[in-house]
Amino acid sequence: METQETNEETIETKETETQETETKEYSDNEKQLFARAKNAEKELKELKLKLKEGEKKPEPPVRQEPPKEEKLDAIKIAKLANSLKEYDDDELGYIELMSKAKGCTLEDTVKDEDVKLYISAKRDKKQKDNMATTPNGKQPGYSKEDPFVKKFSQNLPKGFDYTK
Repeated sequence: METQETNEETIETKETETQETETKEYSDNEKQLFARAKNAEKELKELKLKLKEGEKKPEPPVRQEPPKEEKLDAIKIAKLANSLKEYDDDELGYIELMSKAKGCTLEDTVKDEDVKLYISAKRDKKQKDNMATTPNGKQPGYSKEDPFVKKFSQNLPKGFDYTK
């Protein structure tokens, strides 16, 4: 019986030793995890404070103030209308857009080289589009007659117009 008791005692001591070593390892690991969690909570609190401070003091967005509209009298209106009368609606829309973007008056925008270049390029494009061939394949202003039509038209009665 003594051997059984000694065996049981040795088993119990071995179990307690393994439990102590496991507990010791676990507690070291637990300490590390606890320290990491504590640091994470500290950072979280700092970030929340910064966020609350940021919400309390929002920075105003930086904006360019548009030019203050002056009171236009009749002479200024006449000058403005005279300077803008040569432009169509699309060009006036572009001039207005550039005026707002640059923060200057319409007269100054019309005198700008970039605006002049854009408008002249747009007009050239329109002119080229108008010069494109018509559906019948002839260029606008085509006046050369077909020899057959010329000969045929000589035999028509007077006053008869075949071009209608």
